[in-house]
Amino acid sequence: LSGIKSTGILKFFNDSKNFGFFVNETDCEDVFFHFDDIKDTKLSKDFLWEAKNKYLVKFAFNIQMYYGKHSNDSAPSKKAINVELLG
Repeated sequence: LSGIKSTGILKFFNDSKNFGFFVNETDCEDVFFHFDDIKDTKLSKDFLWEAKNKYLVKFAFNIQMYYGKHSNDSAPSKKAINVELLG
């Protein structure tokens, strides 16, 4: 778990599967997020789905490293947690 907040821009959101990706501004890598992790921002699924094509939405978040079904031993996946809306 990263104790340092990262920032990123909304890249994608799938409203039927409740997940999306941010583009991390530090390294330009994709960071996975689940809708449950951003509920505190009060943004709706509809807004997130439409925003990816209409608006530039910026978030701050911590990064949690994990090994999921699309990870390998040398490259764990990144998940955004403690997500805050910046603008």
